[in-house]
Formats: sequence, C-alpha cells, structure tokens
Amino acid sequence: MVLVNALNIPSPDSLNSFLQSVSRSTLQTPEMLDESKFEVKLKLWALRIPRQHCKVASRILNGYLLDKARVKPITEDPTSEENRYVILSEKVQNPDLSDIPDQKLDELKNIFKIEVVPHSMTLGYSYWDADYVLKQILPPGVEVPTSLKP
Repeated sequence: MVLVNALNIPSPDSLNSFLQSVSRSTLQTPEMLDESKFEVKLKLWALRIPRQHCKVASRILNGYLLDKARVKPITEDPTSEENRYVILSEKVQNPDLSDIPDQKLDELKNIFKIEVVPHSMTLGYSYWDADYVLKQILPPGVEVPTSLKP
C-alpha cells in the first residue's frame, strides 16, 4: 500500500485496490436471527361494539382489556366501519364472558348489544425488547447484561 504521509493514511488508489480485492463473500452479513422464532400467537376474545361506545366500554372493562405494551386494546372491525373490536385480556378465556363480573356485563348490556368474536394476533420480533431477545438466545444460566461495565 502506498502511504500518503507519515500518518500512514493510504492513498485513494491503494484503498480502492484493496477494497476491490476483498471478495464479496467477506462483505456479506453473518447469519441473522430467525425472527420467526420470536413470534407469539395470541388467541383472544373481543367484543364487537358500536364505535361511539368504545370509551365507556373501556372504562367499564378496566382490568379486563388486553394490557400489552405498544398494543392498543381497541382496534378496527374488519367487517364494519361502524364497529370496533375491544380486545379482552388473556385472563378472559370463555366466550360466555364468565370471567368478567356480571355487574360489568349488565352495565354494558344496558348500553349496547354484546357480541363476542374470536380475535387472533401475533406479536412478532419487532414487538420484543432487547432484554427479552437476549434471554431467548443466550444459553440457560447466562445472565443478561443490564449495563456496560468498564
């Protein structure tokens, strides 16, 4: 390599020659994580309700709605613009809503007709934080670093 000055900075020509001599396989990215292994499929229940009642329904169902970071418990109804889905918590396992107190259900029934629908969602790789990903890929017993120590 031809040096431009005493600081050992290579000349542009010699740098180009060096880069051209490096094989393409050397510059390819290493094996990537299989992001599909981080997918978690949730099978939940949702209530199909008129869009104008979402706020009151979420107030009444507080504690029984899906509670996941960065996931909204109210979503569009794919079959109707007038309705929305209020996604219920994972602890609501039965379509008869027996996991929700009767008082809350009666309060909802006084406002609108309750229609229970199955709702599936997938939490993909991009949903998870670095801590979760590291716990999944590190061998059992290896501690996940929480900070960089000098």
